[in-house]
Amino acid sequence: MLNVGIFLSIIATIAAIILSIFAFWLHQQTKTEKLLNQFRKTRTYALTIQTFGSKENGEAWLKKPHQALNGRPPLVVAQTESGREEVEKVLIAINFGNNF
Repeated sequence: MLNVGIFLSIIATIAAIILSIFAFWLHQQTKTEKLLNQFRKTRTYALTIQTFGSKENGEAWLKKPHQALNGRPPLVVAQTESGREEVEKVLIAINFGNNF
């Protein structure tokens, strides 16, 4: 018959291993999301520079409130994925001649 103390020790060890695996998995997921987020921001930033022809002009546009974004600056709107999509739609429209 297994001693209760040994049994509890085994259960605690298994739980610690499971928690370690979960923590590692969670860290990897978070790391992947951060990388994807940085890429998306970079893509939006690159489109901004391309649209306005220079880093200075693009960054100035990003900081200025825009009517197509409900009066919010694109830099603020672009903090979320859906916001980046909104900003990119505005940039694409500008590229096609719609000045808003």
